[in-house]
Amino acid sequence: MAASLRRRRGGSDAPTTDPADDSTGKSRGQNDAESFRHRLPRVTFANAFAILAFARVVSALCNIIHDCDETFNFWEPLHYLVHGTGMQTWEHSPTFALRSYLYLGLHYVVAKPAAVLASALALPRIHAFHAVRIALGVVSAYAEAWLCAEVAKIDQNASRILVVASAFSAGMFAAATAFLPSSFAMYCVTCAAAASLAGNHAVACAACVAAVTVAWPFAGICAIPYGLECLRTNGTVRTAMYIATPLAIITSISVIIDTEMYGRTTWSVLNILRYNVAGGGSELYGTEGPGYYLRNLFLNFSIAVPASLALPLVALVHRLVLGGIEPGYGKLTRACVPFPLALGFFSCIAHKEERFMYAVYPLLLTGFAASLAASHSVVVHVAKRLAPDGFLGTAARDGVIATAAIGVVGIVGVTAALGASRTVAQVRGYGAPMALYQRVPLLHGVSPVGVCVGGEWYRFPSSFHFPRGDYRLRFVDSGFDGALPVPFVGGKGGTSFAPPGLNDKNAADPRQRVRFSHHVHGPCDLMVDVAMDGVAPAIDPNSIVPEGW
Repeated sequence: MAASLRRRRGGSDAPTTDPADDSTGKSRGQNDAESFRHRLPRVTFANAFAILAFARVVSALCNIIHDCDETFNFWEPLHYLVHGTGMQTWEHSPTFALRSYLYLGLHYVVAKPAAVLASALALPRIHAFHAVRIALGVVSAYAEAWLCAEVAKIDQNASRILVVASAFSAGMFAAATAFLPSSFAMYCVTCAAAASLAGNHAVACAACVAAVTVAWPFAGICAIPYGLECLRTNGTVRTAMYIATPLAIITSISVIIDTEMYGRTTWSVLNILRYNVAGGGSELYGTEGPGYYLRNLFLNFSIAVPASLALPLVALVHRLVLGGIEPGYGKLTRACVPFPLALGFFSCIAHKEERFMYAVYPLLLTGFAASLAASHSVVVHVAKRLAPDGFLGTAARDGVIATAAIGVVGIVGVTAALGASRTVAQVRGYGAPMALYQRVPLLHGVSPVGVCVGGEWYRFPSSFHFPRGDYRLRFVDSGFDGALPVPFVGGKGGTSFAPPGLNDKNAADPRQRVRFSHHVHGPCDLMVDVAMDGVAPAIDPNSIVPEGW
C-alpha cells in the first residue's frame, strides 16, 4: 500500500532500507539512479513551448537569409503588398503564376499591422520584418512543443532529448523563421506527426492538406505515412472525408485569391506542379549528386542524422529485448517515416536545395531522440537482467547504467554544441549583408534613391531593410548571365501585370539592368558591393538603360 501511495504522489519507489534487506534486489546505486530520473523535470507542452519559443525568437532576431528565393519570391512581394514597392520575379508574373498569394496573404496579416504601428510610432521599417519572423517562430515553437508533448506520453527521456536537440539545432534555427513555403510545410508536417501520435487523424490529414495546398505541393511525399496510418485505423470512407473536406475548402480559397491577384483564372499549386514535373525547368537552376542532402544534413544535425536513420533497427531491438514493457516505439517509428522517405525522394531529383528538406527537420530530431532513449532503455534492461547477484554484480550493473546515462548526455551535449557552433559561425560569417542594409545612409533631397548592386545582388535581404519607402533596388551588369527580378509596376496592375523580359528559361534580359553612371543624376545614388582583399569589383559601364515598362 505504501509503495502504491508513493507512486500516485509521483514519489520514488526506491526503498529507504539497506540494500541487503531490499526484497527487490536493487542496489543503492540503482535506486539512486532511478530516483534521480524521476526527479528530472517532466516535459509538458507548456515548458517545451517556453524553451522553444525563446530559441525561435532568438532565431527571428538573429537569423540570416539563407536563400535569395526567400528575398525575391516572398519578402519582396510582401513588401509590395504592404508598402506598394518591391521586386517581382518571373514566378510572380501572371504568365506563369507559380507562387501562392494565399501563402503571402497569411504573412500580410502580420506584416501590415506591424508596418502601420511602426510608422505611427516612428520606428524603423525593419520592425515589420522582425514581426513576421517572430510570428513564424512562435508558430514553429507551437508545432514543435505539441510534438514534444506527444512524444513525452510515450517516453519522457526521448522528449527531454528532443527539446534540447531542437532548441540548439542549427537546422531548426535556420528553418523555423525562414519565410519559405518549405518552412510552412514543416509546421504543418510537425502538427500532423503530433496529431497522428495523439490519434487525431482528422487533424493530421488537414495539416497535410494545408502543407500541400497553402505552401508547397511537394510536401505531399511527407503526408503519405500519415494518410496510410489514418487509412489503417479509420478506413477508406473516413480517410477520404478527412482529406477531401479541407482540400475543397483550401483549394477554393487559394484559387479565388490567385485569380484575383494574377488577374486571370489560375491556381499556383497546379502551375508549380506542371512546371516542375511536366516541364522539368527546375534543372536550369543547378543539379547535385545523390549525396547532397546527406552531406548537408550532417552539417546541420551532425550525429543526429545516422541515429535518426537507425531508428527502425533500434526500435526492433527494443521490442525484442523489452517486449511489451515500454510500448510506443512502433508509433514513434511510424511518425518519423517521412524523414527517410523525403530523403530518398529528394535525393533522386537532380535539382536540389537545402530548403527542400526543411519539412522533415523536426522528425529527424524526433528519430534521433527516440533512438537514443530506446538504446538507453535496452542497455539498462540488459544490465539488470544479466548482472549476477552480489557485490561485484551490482557494482558492474550500476557502472553500466551510469555509463549509459553519461553516454546519452554526452551525445546530446556534443550534438547541441555542434549545432550552436554552426549557428554562430553562419550568423557571424554571413550576417554582413543584413547588417549593412540596415545602415544604408539616409539621403535627403533625393527621391527615389537608387541603390545599385552588382555581383552581390543575391545577398540583398529585402526592401524592409531600407530606411525609407522611396529607396529602390537596381541591378548593374556584373557578368551574371541569368534572369533578375524587376520592380512591380502598380500603375499597370501590379501583381496582375507581366513585365517584359521575365521568362522561365533563366535567360538574362537587358531590361532587368541599369547603366552604372558616376553622374549626379544617374540611376545609382548608392552602390553596394564587396571588395575582396581590397580589390574593388569591376562594373560594366556598357550595360544599357532599361526601357519603360
